[in-house]
Amino acid sequence: MIDLNIIDNDTDSTDVNSVPANTFAVGIEGGDDDEIAAAIFSNKPAGVPTYGSTNITVTDSQGVDHTVNFLRPTLTDIYITVNVTTNSAYPLDGDDLIKQALVDWANGDLYEGKRIGMGDTVRWSELFGPCHTVPGHSVTSILLDTSSSPAVSDDLAPTAFVRYVISSGNIVVNS
Repeated sequence: MIDLNIIDNDTDSTDVNSVPANTFAVGIEGGDDDEIAAAIFSNKPAGVPTYGSTNITVTDSQGVDHTVNFLRPTLTDIYITVNVTTNSAYPLDGDDLIKQALVDWANGDLYEGKRIGMGDTVRWSELFGPCHTVPGHSVTSILLDTSSSPAVSDDLAPTAFVRYVISSGNIVVNS
């Protein structure tokens, strides 16, 4: 998987994503460090520094070394509690199916083209759709948070270089 976010901070102060003044930052998930650095170097504006915690040396056509900096995303777990009421059509493994539907949604395996990418807000209301792919229940509430005791029914908005991760071990279904 490859995910990319580029922030150009052409202001005179550090921005909300911690990108220093008059630099640009490339956040990328996936790919080879040397190939990424070479691509950034060959496409970056002359004289504009790069920012990031991954530092790779690239040698230009004149034999001069340049340091290219970029970021890898911070992977942040989301914890979810889904409360449902069930009826006779609810499968015996319904709780596990709901968990898997949420994981598949986050990874882009449930709806083509829809996954949680770097810097993407997780919209609370979008969690209902994956849950409803399992028959025989009604969702009474969904709570989510980055702490293991979710208590929020609201969107989660990361900074530009954070990617939220949903795993079945972090989902509780109360049926």
